[in-house]
Amino acid sequence: MQVTPNKVFAYSSLLATLLSGSALFDTIAHAEGPSYAENEVDRIRKYSNLVTRDKDTLYLHLKNGSKIAIKSETKCDRYETCAIFEFADYIIDKGYYLLTIGLYEGNEWMMVSDETGKKHIVHANPFLSPDRSRFVTASASEAHNINGVFIWRFETDELQSELSYEPKEYALYDFAGWNDNTTISLKKFTNSDKSFCPNANFMYVPVVLKLNKTKWEFREDRSKDKVICDSR
Repeated sequence: MQVTPNKVFAYSSLLATLLSGSALFDTIAHAEGPSYAENEVDRIRKYSNLVTRDKDTLYLHLKNGSKIAIKSETKCDRYETCAIFEFADYIIDKGYYLLTIGLYEGNEWMMVSDETGKKHIVHANPFLSPDRSRFVTASASEAHNINGVFIWRFETDELQSELSYEPKEYALYDFAGWNDNTTISLKKFTNSDKSFCPNANFMYVPVVLKLNKTKWEFREDRSKDKVICDSR
């Protein structure tokens, strides 16, 4: 987790609030009040029978006919109470709303079940496998956001975590694609290995993430023709 020590407790408390039945969301617009992305209007219009916004309150309709209300609060003078909550997409066939949360510093992503209203923090934009049975998120962050790779499997009315990996060394992972339903290609940005990049400070390394029975395994390809040196 790439957050400063004095903010670890605040960050954890905020996530607990986001996942609880109460909704405490704010905006980084500070004294000017909430400022929602203009294209959120278009996204909501696409699902206007399921998602609506009334000023600072976002309504998500559930399959049982009820709806949940998520209200923003404009108290961005404190890290613990500052977030901006927006509708991003609706994964219809899997039954999940996708939401973004802009924090005082950094951001988060959330998925909400259209059956139960249960919330799941997923850290970044989800990429579904070809058979749409699971998804991966890669959050590459040097500060404020969580840094790592995460995989969930869709279960009935639930998301089952299969991988939660936060590198201990300096490493930023980007999603490159699904090779098949159990194989993921990633791109790793990390400190240079001088045997490959003697004149560079950093390098890109292709990584394959493979499901071996019940365990996801990282496999780096450090072939000289695959590693890319970065002298920034």
